[in-house]
Amino acid sequence: MSERRPADTAEGQAVAPARWSWRRPPTPTSGVVSIRGKERPVATVRPRPTTFGRRYAVAYDVEGPRVRMGLLWFGLVVAALVLGPIALVPLYSVMAALAGYQAAQAWRGVGSGADPWLAGLGAGAIAGSAAFGVGLVGLSVLVLCGLAVIVGAIEVGRRSPVFEAAGTTVQCALFVGFAAASVALTLRLEIGAVATLVLLVSAYEAADFVVGSGASSSIEGPIAGIVTMAVVTGVIAVLRVPPFDGAAVYVFGGFAAVCCPLGQLAGSAILPRADAKALGLRRLDSLIVLGPVWVLLIGIYLQRIVHT
Repeated sequence: MSERRPADTAEGQAVAPARWSWRRPPTPTSGVVSIRGKERPVATVRPRPTTFGRRYAVAYDVEGPRVRMGLLWFGLVVAALVLGPIALVPLYSVMAALAGYQAAQAWRGVGSGADPWLAGLGAGAIAGSAAFGVGLVGLSVLVLCGLAVIVGAIEVGRRSPVFEAAGTTVQCALFVGFAAASVALTLRLEIGAVATLVLLVSAYEAADFVVGSGASSSIEGPIAGIVTMAVVTGVIAVLRVPPFDGAAVYVFGGFAAVCCPLGQLAGSAILPRADAKALGLRRLDSLIVLGPVWVLLIGIYLQRIVHT
């Protein structure tokens, strides 16, 4: 019998038989995958590694004049506090609208049907309605949900299912809208309380960015922010900023120390990945948890003062 040999090529060289490859194709790390030469969006992607390699870790964006932008934002907030609701509410409403738009745009980039314009307008409307009370905030949320379903139904079949699109739109608008609205609601209760809120959050964010952007551990930035916040809390206690009297300011400072890092994690959860470009959201993320908690606690605290 003749021995079987591999087929010869035209040049007389043997060609090895093809082998099956059991390796899985690489998971896409962006919102677009190329299939037969055509780019197609994908709805779910593997999160890109963040600064600390985790889905919810805060990715510090050090490109550009971030420090100067932070100082500019702080200056605008202080000026708005001096001018009152006529300036503070529009300032936070614009930032909430920018945050909602950028968050939905980030989801849009990975194939979601979220509507950036509706998310931006919804977040701004929630923040702006806080100037007229909690009732109008609730009405704004209901209108946002209804419009999100309608817009999602119009786009169903084009990008993603209707309720996925509507839910993502609401997700991008609701939390940043509440975060900004909490500032206006606190101002309606007591100007000293909103000034304290702004000072504590600003102290946390400044120290967190300065230390965390160059740290090798994910906890160094938040720890630095909490320590700086504790110092600012002590100064506020010494100055006896109203409505705080005695040890009450330390209780509120303790809640802020817990809620600010949680808000940053919540900000990452809102986005498709932690390092998504959403500068407006990152400007408000420390307030996502702290803001609503602060309004509730201030309301309870002021009622106790009135009844004592």
